[in-house]
Amino acid sequence: MVTPPFLFALFFVVGIACSKLLMSLSMISWLVWTVVHILKTQTWQEFKTRIASRLSENRWIVLVFSFVLLHILSLFWSDHISEGVDGIRVRLTFLIIPLLIVLTLQFSKKQSIAIVTFLLYTFVVLVLVNVLRYQILLNKGEMMDIRQLSFFGSHIRFGVFLSFSALLAYYNWTEKAVSNGFFITYLGMVVLYTIYSQVLSAYGALLIVGSTMVYHYLKTNNRVHFFWWAGLLSLAAVILFLFALMGQPEQCPSFAQPNLAASYWGKKSVFPFHGADAKKQPLKRTLERYLCSKKRPFSEQDIQSMSPLEVSHVEKGFTSVDQASGGFLTKVEEVQFQLYEAKDPNGHSLLQRLVFWKAALVVISKNPWLGVGMGDVQEALNQQYQGQTGLKKENYRRPHNMFLTTFVAVGILGLFLLVLLFGLGFYRSIARKHALLFSFLCISLLSMMVEDSIETQAGISFFSFFLGLFLSDGDANPRLKID
Repeated sequence: MVTPPFLFALFFVVGIACSKLLMSLSMISWLVWTVVHILKTQTWQEFKTRIASRLSENRWIVLVFSFVLLHILSLFWSDHISEGVDGIRVRLTFLIIPLLIVLTLQFSKKQSIAIVTFLLYTFVVLVLVNVLRYQILLNKGEMMDIRQLSFFGSHIRFGVFLSFSALLAYYNWTEKAVSNGFFITYLGMVVLYTIYSQVLSAYGALLIVGSTMVYHYLKTNNRVHFFWWAGLLSLAAVILFLFALMGQPEQCPSFAQPNLAASYWGKKSVFPFHGADAKKQPLKRTLERYLCSKKRPFSEQDIQSMSPLEVSHVEKGFTSVDQASGGFLTKVEEVQFQLYEAKDPNGHSLLQRLVFWKAALVVISKNPWLGVGMGDVQEALNQQYQGQTGLKKENYRRPHNMFLTTFVAVGILGLFLLVLLFGLGFYRSIARKHALLFSFLCISLLSMMVEDSIETQAGISFFSFFLGLFLSDGDANPRLKID
């Protein structure tokens, strides 16, 4: 039987993937329906009994409640109340969604499979839309950044969710809810899209998902010993790759005659040679790196032979021929450049994160117990950024690490509650042999190390929905059991 909570959950999880509006409307509708349903069908005493019963079976919600309550209380030691209220508005989803799941979602395993199946087909459509739109932008010469690959919100959130969906597809495949052909095709789509997207956290998520699937498959067929050998080989390959990534590339030289280069460039473009490209990078260095990617050594005369398309690439801030078309190698080049050449953190995600983390640690050292309060996080960080880091004002952002952000906002107790919630989740996943929960927590942990994952509506909705679904008791939950 299709119930209202089932439909609300279905639209909510689809909304996480592609639409904030759908996500918000489904959550509000779900909450209103629950309240009205309780008022119409239960007495106050029955409601209290039901709440007590469900919470006794799901005591982990107490941790979530304490975490959210601490953020609300932090308004008392915040100066910027409006910013704090806005942050708490997002945090409330962390409590509301698990409560709705625990109180209303008692659907069958067949219905849980139906939700996953609908989500998978939704992702097929979304990926096709993303790729087609991106190709149109490329053909029109309007592609400026790989972030444009995602038409549906943050490319990082989309990439991580898409990678995780491959494990949901595997779950449905093990339950014979999708065909072999669909599963293989879907997995190939996810792998190709993720590689091209250049989202490092999505790469990590895909590695976790792949490891889980391989282990479960081999365990099911009593060949798990192959997994450990494959794991060792994979680990060795990852280490070698990291060494290659960290290795210093051949340095790209500068123009021997910059005035001559400026003269040649001025005949090709209206962008000033000593100015900035569209990404606000020094155009001179962008041009040098672009020419380096074509041949070494290069000379000022090579500017004269550049095509209009190549000139457009440099104007847009593309530093290599590969970067103009996207792909995995572009990310490798970018990381190497930031490690060995870039001095200015602005516009470089890795260097900016190092600045963010350093500033957060300074704020934490001054306010370790209660934090600065939800409303004053950005102001406290801004004070550290000013005049000491070289960051431009438009790049004054949160730490891009959820554990540091929590520590800054609500102190050591907030950090302890978040760590404890992960610890409980990992314990439950191991005790119940719940591979989906274990992998989800690994992916969430990885994401929170490099992003403020639960600072956004989409991020906290993804985390709260699947955490609630996997932690709540009941055999109807999607679960890959490894016996």
